Amino acid sequence: MNYTTQMDAARKGIFTDAMKGVCEYEGMDKDVLMELVAKGQVAIPANKNHKCLKPYGIGNRLKTKINVNLGTSRDCLDLDVEMQKV
Repeated sequence: MNYTTQMDAARKGIFTDAMKGVCEYEGMDKDVLMELVAKGQVAIPANKNHKCLKPYGIGNRLKTKINVNLGTSRDCLDLDVEMQKV
């Protein structure tokens, strides 16, 4: 394989199987997705060495988003610290 990451592949014009899966799930044109990945506006967490992987894209114009759980404990009661983690 001539790429290290999905972003690297997109920047080199390589359409990966992971990108194909994301395009199918999202109903998105491959050129649009490749541009977003190349710009860093979409991430596809897909290790090319993992063979049993169902890749999803995360980012602009996609369905999959990231949720964050915030919370404090007796050890750390500072909400500002929790927001910095986000």
